[in-house]
Amino acid sequence: MSFGEDSPWISAGEKAEILESLTKGISPITACRMAGVSHKMYKSKREDADAGDAEEQDFLFFKAVALVEGAIEIQFIKDVFKAAIYDWKAAVWMLEHRFPDLYGKSTTKSVDCKITTDYSELDKETIVNEAMKILANVG
Repeated sequence: MSFGEDSPWISAGEKAEILESLTKGISPITACRMAGVSHKMYKSKREDADAGDAEEQDFLFFKAVALVEGAIEIQFIKDVFKAAIYDWKAAVWMLEHRFPDLYGKSTTKSVDCKITTDYSELDKETIVNEAMKILANVG
């Protein structure tokens, strides 16, 4: 049995069309759309295959999908590394996306609050306590 055989939910031709699209870097959603296959069904069957609970031809098909996706990822990374030689922004992009915890863009959150207490006659300790109450309610 091979992954190229028809399955109840997808034909051999549709599998080939999806794989061909994926080799060009097309997303699975778009590849399914182009092949006329439900992405929801594709995703469900892929999850079944990943869990080891799929028909043999589906398991083999998604193994081929994973190999294609891995090869495309390697090529994209190589392309970004080549671009980084000539343009520092490619290197920054790679660092931000590959290592977001270390190099990712940070986000700043702002909090708007209305102060309803007159602090002009309060001592420092009372002001700190009031500030801590406000911070406790921010979340």
